[in-house]
Amino acid sequence: MDTQFHGEITVNNQIVKINGINQWYVNFNRAHGFDSSYSDFRALWTAWTAPLTYLFGAFIDTTSLSVQQRTTVITPGDYQITMKESPGIANYWIDAFNVNIINIPPLYGLVDTSSDWILQLNSLAPVPRTISYYGVQLYDFYPDPLTSICSLFTYPIVGASPSQSSFTVDGDVTPVFGSSDGAAQFVVAGSNAGTYTVISSAYNSTTDQTTIVVSEPILSTAASGTLSAINYRTIPWTTGTIVSVSSTDLLPLPLDPTLQYFIIVLSPTTFQFAYNQLDVTGRIPILFTSQGMGIARVGLLYNNFTALNAANVPNVWSHYVIDTSVVNTLQLPANITGFQPFINLIDGYAA
Repeated sequence: MDTQFHGEITVNNQIVKINGINQWYVNFNRAHGFDSSYSDFRALWTAWTAPLTYLFGAFIDTTSLSVQQRTTVITPGDYQITMKESPGIANYWIDAFNVNIINIPPLYGLVDTSSDWILQLNSLAPVPRTISYYGVQLYDFYPDPLTSICSLFTYPIVGASPSQSSFTVDGDVTPVFGSSDGAAQFVVAGSNAGTYTVISSAYNSTTDQTTIVVSEPILSTAASGTLSAINYRTIPWTTGTIVSVSSTDLLPLPLDPTLQYFIIVLSPTTFQFAYNQLDVTGRIPILFTSQGMGIARVGLLYNNFTALNAANVPNVWSHYVIDTSVVNTLQLPANITGFQPFINLIDGYAA
């Protein structure tokens, strides 16, 4: 829209010629029921003192809206946008993102390939933008095959570099370590045992691994043990809560992603699974027979769904209960690894 004036008439009672679409003029006629071909509307037009609105049945990008006038100084107060409710007209505030698919995994595989999706999320506004969004009640955990005890945000170490002062773990854990909302420290059990402060983290999509750089020296190259986030997240549920499980690859046996389980809370960050309420009462946990592969996750499920009735993609996706105690931030554009994390982000933003 390229309107150069707001309805002025000259001293000779002549209407000023416009360049572009004067949507304000169209709105005025519709709101007051005048037909410019048969009615003398000029007196009411010049006397109208309502705040100007420009769009009718269209969109305003509030983050990039710019108003200019050749003779009048525009102040910040002039950018106040007012919606007028009228019969038959509804007003909505909406937001939208531009999403580009960077990588699509094979349709079928021996393991769950949904974590191989890579999507780039960007704003439609031509200005830099940081968004805030709630987390969801879905948490990474490490299943200890010896004790069957699960620990939140704990990951097996697959690499250690004294020269680079870094540890390497499988999967994309950059939201947990290195982001503005992530854990500032973690504790290592096993080789290089101790507490470390996170400087940065980087995910390599080719190797599907995250390298975490720390400020403390690393003495051994032994890739053993685990690292656990400190003061990051705690279990929000009580013993007996029914939860769902998933994995970026394979869950530890005998867990099944199509089933739900009861939880036995041991501490703010550790828990066990049980098959039923009777086992919960008797503190009889499910015993793992394998450790599984990839990153295992436990969450409080809201519902499941498929895309287009699974006509093109057979995956079953999930909506999880929103975690309003967690507010994350993200600088756009950003790459999101895995389709379920993308769904979680959109759900948290929409909430």
